[in-house]
Order: sequence, then structure tokens, then C-alpha cells
Amino acid sequence: MIKNEYYEPKADSPGYIYFHYSCNNSTPAHFHDSVELVFVEEGEFIAVGGGQERTLGKGDVFFADAYTPHLYRTPTESRAFVVVLSARYLRDFREFYRGSLPMFMPAGNDENAALFDFLRVNFVCWENYTPLMRAGFADWILGYLAAHYPPISQAQSRENRFMIDALTYIDAHFADPLSAAGIAAQFGYSPNYFSALFNRCMRINFRDYLNGVRLNKTEEYLRRDPEAGIGAAARSCGFESPNTYYRAKKRADEMKDNQGKS
Repeated sequence: MIKNEYYEPKADSPGYIYFHYSCNNSTPAHFHDSVELVFVEEGEFIAVGGGQERTLGKGDVFFADAYTPHLYRTPTESRAFVVVLSARYLRDFREFYRGSLPMFMPAGNDENAALFDFLRVNFVCWENYTPLMRAGFADWILGYLAAHYPPISQAQSRENRFMIDALTYIDAHFADPLSAAGIAAQFGYSPNYFSALFNRCMRINFRDYLNGVRLNKTEEYLRRDPEAGIGAAARSCGFESPNTYYRAKKRADEMKDNQGKS
């Protein structure tokens, strides 16, 4: 599965909870106010969060806290459960632990057998669960992980906070003439530092990321107004012309093809 997501506002809606079974997940860098968990059932799964990269295997768990940029790659084959929880489901956890889960949680000798049994059973019935049942599911998951992986301080690094601010700025101003140098100056950093940090955290350069955001926004524009036409939609979303839109789309498609083959 290859998605094309950046900032995911739907994941920030009150009461949002997402539970999905994913095969060969390859997802570009994205972020949201919700937390995201990946539970690797089989295979090899590469997770990147906040610039840190780890190859995960059977029974391992990845946790991306709120507004932590993260992405996934599958070099061969993998199967995993993905859970996204909005802030509502974190209230009790934050109150009890005053912190966050570790980003990378290795399986241990039992390969988290009880955890994966719980995920499989609940996934079968998930569509029939009421909101209260889904809240209980979230509490059990967080409680299990907190019992097996001691929570840590939630303090964010200066770099991560800067990336959050920069990505939020891009999402708010995607239609404006933006540049890496301009955003770096906006937050008081050098262009070279900003570009290096962006590449490390997002595994994509600034221009490709910005064009990806604009492509997504153009698609949203056309869904809202199918009669608008590519030219009007593309210009409203920051592209100088239909030609720059089509060039960006071609490059994005090539990057997705290459990612799927890697």
C-alpha cells in the first residue's frame, strides 16, 4: 500500500480512531495531532520518526506521538496493524503517566503474543463496535504498552518542535510563493540547516514535499468543484501554471513507483 499524505487534518477530528490491517505499507512522511501506532505482525518494516530510523520485525511496535513527522517503507514483505488515536483517547494515559510511549518498542521473547491476539480478535469485529467499545479498545492498547514499555518524558526536542512549526506553516501557506530559504528565515535558521534537517526528518526534499502538498490540495479542490478545471485549481493551490502542476504530478508518480520497487 502506498499513500500520498502529508498533514492529515481528518486524523485531528474529535473522537477520531483508525484501525487498519496493512500489507507492504509504504507511506510518505506525514504528521497529525493524533498519535499513530504500528504493530508489525510479520516481515520487515522500516519506520522513521522525528529523523530516527529503525527496521522492525515480528512483534515490534512503532509509536509516533502527536505532531511527530513519520513515514514507513517495506523493503520486502510485511503485514502490520495500524492504529491512529485522537487526543481524546490519550486523556487517561497522559493523566496516569505524564509522558509518552517510546518510539520504538522491541517485541521481546514472547513477540507480544497477547497484544497481537487482542488486535486480531478486535479487528474481526471492529466495524460493529460502538464508540464506547472503541474507547475501551484504545485504553487496553495503551495500558498494555505502558505496562511493558515504561513511558518516557514527553518533552520534544528543539529540532522536532521546529519541524512541527515548519510543516504547519507549509500547510497553512501552501498557495503562497514558498522557498526553503524563506521558511528558514521565517523561523530564524540558515537555509542549509533547514534543508538538511528537512531531508533527515522527512526523507524527501523541501520542493518535492511542497509540491506533494499542493497536489493533494489541488485534488481536494477538484473534488469540491469538479467544474473548476485543472488550471484554476492548480493556480489556487500554488502552482504557477498547469504545466508546473503536470510536471510535479509526473515526478510524484515516479517517486511513488520507485518507492514501491524499493
